[in-house]
Amino acid sequence: MEAGPAKKRKTQSTSPQPVNHNAPRFVNYNTTEERLKSFEKWPIPEIKTPIELAQDGFFYTGHEDLVQCFSCGGGLSNWKIGVDAAFEHVKYYPTCRYINEKEGEHFADEVRNTVKNEYKMEESRLSSFDDFWPQSATKTPQQLARAGFFNTGDIDDEVQCFECGITIMNWKADDDVWFKHTRQNPKCEFVFKVKGSKFTDKANRVESSMEQPYRTQELMKQQTRDLSDPYHENYKTVEQRMESFKNWPIPEIKKPEELTEVGFFYSGKRARVVCFHCNGALSDWASTDVASEEHAKWYPLCAFIRQVKGESFVEAIKKKLSDVYSTKEAREKSYRTWPSSANKEPKELYEAGFFYTKSEDSVQCFDCGFWYINWQICDDPWFLHAKLNPSCKFLLQMRGETFLKQVEQVLASRKKASKRTRSADESISCGSNDDNIQELMKSSVVQTVLKVGFNESKIRVAIRYYLKCPEKAKTVKNLFAMIMIAQKKDPEVFACLLNLKKENDRCEKAKICKFCSEQGPISILVPCAHLLSCCPCVAKNLKRCFACNEEIEHKLEMFPK
Repeated sequence: MEAGPAKKRKTQSTSPQPVNHNAPRFVNYNTTEERLKSFEKWPIPEIKTPIELAQDGFFYTGHEDLVQCFSCGGGLSNWKIGVDAAFEHVKYYPTCRYINEKEGEHFADEVRNTVKNEYKMEESRLSSFDDFWPQSATKTPQQLARAGFFNTGDIDDEVQCFECGITIMNWKADDDVWFKHTRQNPKCEFVFKVKGSKFTDKANRVESSMEQPYRTQELMKQQTRDLSDPYHENYKTVEQRMESFKNWPIPEIKKPEELTEVGFFYSGKRARVVCFHCNGALSDWASTDVASEEHAKWYPLCAFIRQVKGESFVEAIKKKLSDVYSTKEAREKSYRTWPSSANKEPKELYEAGFFYTKSEDSVQCFDCGFWYINWQICDDPWFLHAKLNPSCKFLLQMRGETFLKQVEQVLASRKKASKRTRSADESISCGSNDDNIQELMKSSVVQTVLKVGFNESKIRVAIRYYLKCPEKAKTVKNLFAMIMIAQKKDPEVFACLLNLKKENDRCEKAKICKFCSEQGPISILVPCAHLLSCCPCVAKNLKRCFACNEEIEHKLEMFPK
């Protein structure tokens, strides 16, 4: 079979109502005869016959050689001799009810296996992007192919997973491809195999980066602060920094005077020191290490070390490090001791210009010296690189000005949204009665959710909204609902609620009788301590434990009715 046709989606709809995937999208083309009539002006009958296309669910749109399925609404074009319409239908629209019922489950499995074999290798997925991939796309073919995606054709930036068949389009600049893949289909075997269960579990517990608060804002500040606004105000002077070294563990290896002179104070943990200005940390000192050189080497953007030692000093050291890690191979080797618990794969980082600094999950750009730590699972290395240091020459060379503009637009839209949110909160705050807020904070509803671990400040915001409601809407149920809405974007609370749900589900299962599958009272069997749930008549006659076969001496009912 020749290369499959490019896929195009049409947005035509027969109704403004939400789509019902079990009902045909275009009822006017329900029958083969109705669909066949649409092919009166079909331009390529010698390549693909109308009868074959109509039987496989397609009608002609009247535009070039684009046909569309009456059932799922999926469109296909760019037909070639030898291409099987039913095969391409299932390949690109695997959930279409009509074609799956027509061809049967066995045919659908054959198509899926063929697609898997065709795009099993990363190289073959990468080659699917050769014919068409928009220059404006925020994700590179390499990123997408590595995450299991092949290009579906000439429909914007849509891609499809070779393993699970999920299709994704409209990629954003800050999207992490693995994270988005997992969020769209948590059960994809390819993602599970490559990234592991820890990754998939984390990805399904956290919010996307678009929904997260600007947790990198502090890091951005520490990269751009000047001397008049240091990161740690209480260590601005040499005297203040010297005071921190009272319990310095290795004075014979590295003298505190040398460290304080170039901006470091002692963190109190092992031999770890921190720069008062840029917040950069260093440890594992050797007697041959020069503090000023190490500072300039690992944190070349720090304004303090540049002022103390001079621009030429820092640039000379920075160039040496840049030469060492200028190749992808050299950066790759730096990740030999990369922690297995880290949220990012080394390949994602060294391709984006970062080498490993051998400290936690801290990485640094070989070209501009920008460093980053505490990676989250939804972080895109290219996006963060462009966000925090858009002037990097390597970044511009690899991703181009278009990508930088896209990142700038995303950040600008976030800033506007943040301003709108703050304005709304301020307006609510101005119109709220502090006494009423304090009174509601003492209520049983609020005290209960506080004990669970909910964020107090978010509860106060929810109460302000609640107080603005009409009197008839001020019920305990509505207050609780508003608190839950305010908390839902907190990843920790979300994870807590998931754990509570799992525990609740486990307890519900424990109440199901192992014999009659009916719910009954839960009892603890003595002395084996196994749980038993059963209707009284069976439990009364049970002499031995159903799990371990140990003789039952007594049954202790846990939750008597």
